[in-house]
Amino acid sequence: MPLLRFALDENVRHDLAGLLRSRGWDIDSAKELGRLRLTDTHVLLRAAEAGQTLVTHNDKDFRLLHEAWLTWRERWENEVARLTGVHLPLSRHAGILIVPPLPIHDLARILEPFDDTSDSLDDRLFAWNRSRGWHEVGR
Repeated sequence: MPLLRFALDENVRHDLAGLLRSRGWDIDSAKELGRLRLTDTHVLLRAAEAGQTLVTHNDKDFRLLHEAWLTWRERWENEVARLTGVHLPLSRHAGILIVPPLPIHDLARILEPFDDTSDSLDDRLFAWNRSRGWHEVGR
C-alpha cells in the first residue's frame, strides 16, 4: 500500500506516471489531473490541497515557492496567534522533489527511495543530482 501520493508537474514526462503506477505508486500526472498551463504557484497549491508530493524539473521556481510558502505561513501563524491568542496551524505542502530531465526508467530508479518511506515530506524540498544523489534543501 503506497504511503505517499505524488503528482508529476507538466514538465515531467507523462508516461513516468504509468510506469510508477504499474509498480504500485499512487501517482498522477499534470495531464491526467487537468493541471496543464497552470502557474507554478497554482501547481503547488493544487498538489498541497490534494496531499500530493510534487515531482518537477523546475528547480529555481519551486525552490523559491517553497521558501515563500514556509516564510509566509510562519508569519501568518504568528500574526494570527498575536491577534487572537490562538495558535492555528496553517496549510502545509506535501513535499517537492526536484529531479533532472532523464529518461523515465532512470527517473523511476532515482525516485525509488520515496516509494515506501514512512517519513513525512510535508513542507520539505529534496533535489537530486548525479554527484550528491538526494539532498534536502533548507530554507
